[in-house]
Amino acid sequence: WNPDPEEVTIGFIYSGIAVCIVPLYIIVLYVMLTDKEITSNPQYRLMNQINLADFGQVIFHTLSGIYIIFPQIQKQYQLLVRISGCTANSLWLAMFPVMSVLSISRILVIQEIISPKNFPSALKALMVTGWLYSIGVWLWGCSTQNFFLIGVGWSYDFTKLGAPTLSALEWYLCFPSLGLTYIAYLVIVIHVHASPEMFLLEAVGFSIKRTAPKCLSCKRKMKHRLEWG
Repeated sequence: WNPDPEEVTIGFIYSGIAVCIVPLYIIVLYVMLTDKEITSNPQYRLMNQINLADFGQVIFHTLSGIYIIFPQIQKQYQLLVRISGCTANSLWLAMFPVMSVLSISRILVIQEIISPKNFPSALKALMVTGWLYSIGVWLWGCSTQNFFLIGVGWSYDFTKLGAPTLSALEWYLCFPSLGLTYIAYLVIVIHVHASPEMFLLEAVGFSIKRTAPKCLSCKRKMKHRLEWG
């Protein structure tokens, strides 16, 4: 048991909040992965990737809290703890390229440059590159054990080969991705405010498209019952 009460409190907060969020993620992921209309849309598939990466981080946040509360685990199972840190960090890194691709694709759809069902090859290449980078960071981290828990936070172990370089690369990946995503959604908000009627019509059309088959099915059932008395 950790002798530092503040660290114990933080550990319980880590694990407690994460455990409470897990059921919500399971519900969201189930809906997002089983709805055929959602899975057929490239943008929703990108959102699924972000949700899965988030869910993975929640699992490892739960473990992080346990490692903080019981520091002897860090000593006895150092390999497991460091792999947990590498995995959580790599899942976090994987979100940034996907967020950038998602924001760019939404702008292209809103500007009617592409249809919602299309996904340009350039964006696919960017997304694959992002995932390959994240997987590479994960494999390198697991092999060199370059990520460890210090106090209540995760950090690179700069005594390991390549750790300083990977730490610096995170800045070059994260901040441009966040800036691009922010600008993209700012443009989307401005565009929506500039032409709200178009988006209202699209929303109504989408709603009709979703409910029309159900209404038609209900109508057929009512007709069948009336005919057979």
